[in-house]
Amino acid sequence: MGTGHRMTALATDCANVNGYNIDDPGASGAIPNKESGIVHLVSAAAESRSLAVPDCAGVDLTLVMKTDGGDITLTVASAYDETGGTTVGISDPGQFVQFRSFEVASGTYA
Repeated sequence: MGTGHRMTALATDCANVNGYNIDDPGASGAIPNKESGIVHLVSAAAESRSLAVPDCAGVDLTLVMKTDGGDITLTVASAYDETGGTTVGISDPGQFVQFRSFEVASGTYA
């Protein structure tokens, strides 16, 4: 059972979520993939972003459209699904994609 004090503590904890934000690199930028977090994408026109193959397992990365000035095409350096997909289109605020890195062979991550 929650109390008013507990709810206040939770609200305070939410203010610390900013530590998980990763800056949007902007048009044609490379999204960092060495730490877990959320990238709030902002576009001014049709733009692109890239995401390299991760260097380690356990990275949780969420990209979400925050401000829509045009569609963003994300190009991932290696296939992210069973069909070999390497591009993701993000076109409206609230649309998101999540990635989690895994070791798939010794020293190889996806």
